[in-house]
Amino acid sequence: MRFDTLADRLRTAEDALDHRAPDRGRLVLRLDGRGFTRLTKQTLPLARPVDAGFHDAMARTAERLMQAGPRVTLAYTVSDEISLLLAADEGAYGRRIAKLVSVFAGEASAALSLALGHPAAFDARVSALPDGEGVIDYLRWRAEDGRRNALSTACHWHLLDAGLAPQAAAAAVAGMDPPAKAAWLRARGVDPDAWPAWRRQGALLAWPEVPHVGRDPRTGAVAQTVRRALTWADPMPEGAALGQHVRALIEARA
Repeated sequence: MRFDTLADRLRTAEDALDHRAPDRGRLVLRLDGRGFTRLTKQTLPLARPVDAGFHDAMARTAERLMQAGPRVTLAYTVSDEISLLLAADEGAYGRRIAKLVSVFAGEASAALSLALGHPAAFDARVSALPDGEGVIDYLRWRAEDGRRNALSTACHWHLLDAGLAPQAAAAAVAGMDPPAKAAWLRARGVDPDAWPAWRRQGALLAWPEVPHVGRDPRTGAVAQTVRRALTWADPMPEGAALGQHVRALIEARA
């Protein structure tokens, strides 16, 4: 068989499952830690129930992904996941899903491994959302999921520290909704409202335009300009305020 014929046939096989995301709508990639339960509970000497150093490593990974090549409007990280909103007109790799997930998962795995000093890996998936309001709904969903997981984790480790076995600890708070878990913790001297915002519901990174005073090196004239600056929302807005904040970011930076 001629090489060109063989190559064409096998390229067709490669492309057969290489789907492309729609040209319209907003693309969000969500990266999740692969095997992070073992990594964070058994391999690494992390503080319990949460470790600020691990959050910082995830934050540095998110910063790397914002500058990895394809234009990313914002990043959201909570626990062991990172969500990335691509610019509305970003057409990197022809919007091929396999390429997007492999590039970003590879970048994230390398960045976090360097930050932790230990091998770490991510998987990735893509969501095609209809518009900016879909993005807001998505981020509010992930933030609420993060808040619920933070409460559950705090309850679980409080019970483990009290001497319960893991299964008994899980059973003790099974069926409690988030307000009940928060009240349960407060009754035991733990106030979730006092936690830093990143622990309650994660952290949000974006490229807002910020004022900048510049000087023309030729004339010495001073001028007011704006620049993009990679910035963490400090603290990250919660509830309805989160939607307003994200809407402003999306409208300012497509």
